[in-house]
Amino acid sequence: MKIVHLSDLHFSSGWFVSQWADAVAAHINHTRPDITVVTGDLTMEGRWDEYEQAFHFLKQLRTGSLLAVPGNHDVRNQGGILFEKMFGTRQPVHEDEALVVCGVDSSQPGSDEGLVGRSNLSRIANTVSVKGKTKVLALHHHLISVPGLGCGRQVPADSSDVLRLCAEAEIDLVLSGHKHLPLFRTLGNTHFITAGTATSRRLEGQSFPSFNVITIERGTVWMQLVDVTGGWGTQTIAKAKTRPGVATGTKLPRVTPPFAFEAEEFGSQIPDENWRRRLGVPQVLDFPPLRG
Repeated sequence: MKIVHLSDLHFSSGWFVSQWADAVAAHINHTRPDITVVTGDLTMEGRWDEYEQAFHFLKQLRTGSLLAVPGNHDVRNQGGILFEKMFGTRQPVHEDEALVVCGVDSSQPGSDEGLVGRSNLSRIANTVSVKGKTKVLALHHHLISVPGLGCGRQVPADSSDVLRLCAEAEIDLVLSGHKHLPLFRTLGNTHFITAGTATSRRLEGQSFPSFNVITIERGTVWMQLVDVTGGWGTQTIAKAKTRPGVATGTKLPRVTPPFAFEAEEFGSQIPDENWRRRLGVPQVLDFPPLRG
């Protein structure tokens, strides 16, 4: 099972880079993931022409399934209505024999702040109340603060309730975006994966445009970061065990990580020629098992 995680494409803004979009499409069309999850901010201002460009881009991707949720930029200028016209719903769900993905609209019109909402909590719990499958929650706003950005900016107001739900419902992966900086972190038995921006020059510090590739194979979850410019390449930065009894795909070849580093470090330490020596990076970083 291979999941591509994109976020913050920001089509049609002055920061958008079409060459990076072409590189993202080429990578996805070459690897052909089972599902591509887009965690919001497909547009810059929620305009119809921006949605058309984003939809055309996503339509060309050779991916088994596609799931997208809106971000705070997408609901500007009544863009939430346009999102539904393009994608059918702002609360999408994908389920197959091995995976269930619950999409949540955490945006609020007229605000950049996030909110999941009490009604969504019960919907999430019901959606992921399955056994023997990997459980994924996808939303735009990150539930855990991204290091280096200060004051935990724009974590949803009810993030503590959602975090408790993640533990109680045994959610394995939480995918988010919003602040244009990748982060991989484990809290309890849930892995929180925040994607950077893949196609926008609205970058934090010296970071680079990127997206995530998550491979679930033979009881192991591999998390890779792809540098869209090619400068850092595709590197495996974390791995973890799946819960016992969770169905996992076996058709993909085993990924051998050349190196990995502590997940929390990436928010404040930008890779450079000395990053591996400075952080004392091990060859393979084993995260604690997801369950049991």
